[in-house]
This record gives sequence, structure tokens and C-alpha cells, in this order.
Amino acid sequence: MFFVLSKVFFAIARPVHLLSLLLVIGLGLQWTSKRRTGILLVNLSAITLIFIAFSPLALWIEQPLEMRFPRPGQLDPAPDGIIILGGATEEEMEVRRPDMIALNDAAERLTEIPRLASLYPNARIIYTGGPGFLVFDVLPEAQNARRLFIQMGISADRIVLEDQSKTTWENATLTKAIINPQPNSRWLLVTSAYHMARSVGAFRAAGWPGIIAFPTDYRAPDPSFETVWRRPGIDNLAIIEVAAKEYFGLLGYWLSGRSSALFPAP
Repeated sequence: MFFVLSKVFFAIARPVHLLSLLLVIGLGLQWTSKRRTGILLVNLSAITLIFIAFSPLALWIEQPLEMRFPRPGQLDPAPDGIIILGGATEEEMEVRRPDMIALNDAAERLTEIPRLASLYPNARIIYTGGPGFLVFDVLPEAQNARRLFIQMGISADRIVLEDQSKTTWENATLTKAIINPQPNSRWLLVTSAYHMARSVGAFRAAGWPGIIAFPTDYRAPDPSFETVWRRPGIDNLAIIEVAAKEYFGLLGYWLSGRSSALFPAP
């Protein structure tokens, strides 16, 4: 139920969708007795969209998420396992093209693994991610990740899959049930930098010991106007969508007891 509610809520509350909805409502009101209200909504929506697209606002909002957990150097002692959170493949594309593994802009979650697997040769490689669509029936993401890891030269004997989870909380709890981590063990957690705070909070709340954050695919460069003008405006709209989802997620996880803190820290 939590998965369904979160999908429905953010389908409406995501900034671009919400502003577009207000824009449409404003256009409709201009044909009624509320014409002035309609004009106001249209202007506010359009100005806000333009401001997000062509100002550093999205980068300012995203950076606290990405900078919360620094990437560690080589660990000593080595971790017992490397946990990779799903979300790096295009499941819908893989349904249409089953002969390929389609990666999205979180691909670094996967492409970092051969290096980490070589750096820590005794660590288990644990991928957690089930079908992420609310309606479409797709192959669990973990199955495709396993195929990719083997193509990258990682031994199949090292790979552990959890392929039923649909949320970060389920990533933590269902994987814990499979692994049964011991109190003094250490686990490297690999996910996107913007998603790391919520992920660490969920794994801590689920009772995982020794979680060490390893953030990947940073998306927010230096938040200056010079940087913004060198980037397509659509990039900033995409970043604010991601950041908004994470801030909503942090609040929802904390209120529901699925996170150890409102904004988990190292």
C-alpha cells in the first residue's frame, strides 16, 4: 500500500506536473467568471517553470542531498558485502528489447561494481531491486543486473539477488532477511548520491549493522548562473523533480518509522 500511495502522490505532487496542472486550470478559468484568477495562475505557473529552468534553484536544492555522505576511500578492514540498490535500468525499454540491458542516468550504480568487486575480492555482490512499475508487468531488475555483472566478469558465485522489493524500505528489509547480517559485519551501500540519505536511514531503521555509504552518479554541478546558462533548461527541471521526490521521501519515511532520522547523516 505504501508503494502505491507514494507513486500516486508523487505523480501529482512532482513540481513539473503540479505546475503544468495549475497552468491548465488557469487556462480553463479564463473562460469562466474567474478570469482574473485564471490569468494569475497561468502567469505564476509559467514564471515559476522558467525560473526553475534558468536559475540555480534546482542545483541549490539538490546539493544538500548529494553532499550529505562523502564517498569513502579504500576500506580496511574490507566490507563483507557490496549492496547495490536498483533503479539503474530502463525496465520498460527492456520489455520492448529483451536482447539488451538498457541503463539510465543512474548507471554508475552498476558500472562502479567491477572496480569495487576487484578492490574487495571476498565481498559478496548483493543486488536488490524488483519490478518498479505500478501497472506494467516487467522482469525484476535484479535479474538483468545479474546478467550484466556476469558480462562484466564477476563470478556468478559471488552474486546474491533480492528481486521482490519495490521501495527503498523493502530493499533494506527483504535483503536483510536473505543475508542475515551479523553484528560486527560491514556493508558498502551503493546508490545515487541524491538518494543516499534516505537509503542509509532505511537500512539503519531496518537493523543493518555497519552500513558504509558509497554514493554514485552526482548530478548537481556548481550552482552558479554561469553553470546554469551552459546547461539545457530541461536538465534543471529534471533535477528539481529528483530532489523533490527525495525530500518528500525523507519526510514520509521518517513519519512512518522507515528511517532512523529525518535527514540521516554520516
